Amino acid sequence: MASTKVPSEEDFSTLSLPHSLHFHSRPSTTSIILFFHGLGDSHLSFSAFARSLNIPNTLSITPRGPSPLPAFLADDSDSTASPGHFHWGDDVLLSASGTLDPDPGFTHALGRVWNDLIRAILIRKCGWTTRDILLFGYGQGGSFALALALYAARQEDGGAFQGVVSLGGPMPMSAATERGRVDASVLMVQVGEEEEEVAKRHFTGVQVVKWKRREVDMPRNREEMLPIMQFIASSLRRGW
Repeated sequence: MASTKVPSEEDFSTLSLPHSLHFHSRPSTTSIILFFHGLGDSHLSFSAFARSLNIPNTLSITPRGPSPLPAFLADDSDSTASPGHFHWGDDVLLSASGTLDPDPGFTHALGRVWNDLIRAILIRKCGWTTRDILLFGYGQGGSFALALALYAARQEDGGAFQGVVSLGGPMPMSAATERGRVDASVLMVQVGEEEEEVAKRHFTGVQVVKWKRREVDMPRNREEMLPIMQFIASSLRRGW
């Protein structure tokens, strides 16, 4: 394994998966946060949220989902300004009622993100470990983050991440394993009791936050954002 170094833009030059990078303070980087956008979004718009958090001593990486959303599902009121619509699933599956299946399988995206980004660049090229990396996902991106946490724990050069935040994304059963629970700190935001219990069957340290409103959405105020930031801060301190 390479000696640990702070990644540079050049280190990502071979990564074919589109992505955005944000360094809070390059020389003092001690942790990496991977941000995964929701269904139909892109890395360009979601990276603005990552930048707005401006978490000290971190490098924020926002990759784009590897698959484009079918045109009939994309809402492009202004297609000239849209950065595109992408997703993390192996397919886009519709139920008989026309709703999207929240668990389309994530095999392809797991391979791209783990092999091409985390293992090839962050671990092997730059010398970091999964314990230096925190995952943050919204909606389908949250489900993907949970799937990635299970996947990484089973890899030879993998292990538990610093923490996982899933905002509105349930635990995908397609990623379930019978190998016992993964020792990982997980924050589930705006999920139901059933989704909470499923996550607890797969991870040892699951916390749940529920807002006063019922909608699954991005945080709108300090009250909604505070428990998320407290979890991130606590996870990063454990990593240090």
